Parts: sequence; C-alpha cells; structure tokens
Amino acid sequence: MGAAIMAAPIVLWSLFWWQPELRSAGVQWPQAGIMAVLLLPLIEELAFRGFVQGGLAATSVRRFSIFGVSGQNLLTTAIFSALHLLSHTAIWSLAVVIPSLIFGFFRDQYRSVIPAV
Repeated sequence: MGAAIMAAPIVLWSLFWWQPELRSAGVQWPQAGIMAVLLLPLIEELAFRGFVQGGLAATSVRRFSIFGVSGQNLLTTAIFSALHLLSHTAIWSLAVVIPSLIFGFFRDQYRSVIPAV
C-alpha cells in the first residue's frame, strides 16, 4: 500500500501528460487522483474478479486450464483486455494482460477478490 501511495503522484502526472484532453475538460487533480488511483481500479477488480471470474467459476469453464491458468481467469482476462480497447490503445490493452492474469490467479487460489484489491 505504501508503494501505491508513493507512486500516486507519478501516475497522476502521467495521466495528465499523456491525456491532455483531461486538462482541457476541467478535471482537477484531487478528483482525477481519487478516480485514477483508488476508485476505478477497485470497481474494475470487483466487477471482473468478483462478478465475471466468480460467475465463471461456477460453470464448466473452471475445469479448463492452460499451463496452470484457469479457464475463468483466461476468459476474464480476454474480456478485460478487450474492453480496454474501447478507451485505450492496443498496447495499453495488452499491458493489462499480465497483471490481470496475476490478479486472476490470486482470485482462483483464495476464492476472494481481496488479494486482487
């Protein structure tokens, strides 16, 4: 948690530097920081790890795995990455694949979204 707090200014600076339309839209630093660092990742994890991956765990997809990665983790990661294409570049969408697989692994191992959050 300490590393996340220390990294927050860098994340915020890069958010505004890479997406200048946020500055011109009148987005203020405190709101952008709360949204970018705390709220959006929490909502994403609850939606994808809790709802999607949790729901898939109750289906036959859970019996499928590739190289030790569960089917529900692979499918959730594919959906998560594909949805990032709606608002990000292809490179950014690919960049979320590895962290998504890691968070999905923890979701599978502990049957909880808490380790991913």
